[in-house]
Amino acid sequence: MNTEYEGAAAVAMALSELGVEYSEKCMELGTQDVPARIQWKGCRMRAYQLVAWSHADEIPMPKRVVRHLCNNRACINPTHLKV
Repeated sequence: MNTEYEGAAAVAMALSELGVEYSEKCMELGTQDVPARIQWKGCRMRAYQLVAWSHADEIPMPKRVVRHLCNNRACINPTHLKV
């Protein structure tokens, strides 16, 4: 397994543990108006992006779009995110 991916997966797991469970099983970090941002490998990104990419076994790439299937921008539940 790629060590860069393993690092992303570890950060994503830690973020998921910080999420707060709400109805419809969204796990929110930040607010819908201001989703949580993190710094990973020198790049500033939204927390849900790193969670989605690690869940999809992908490396974060600029201009790649992550969609929220639940329409909640603060949600970091990987099952609610699609790359």
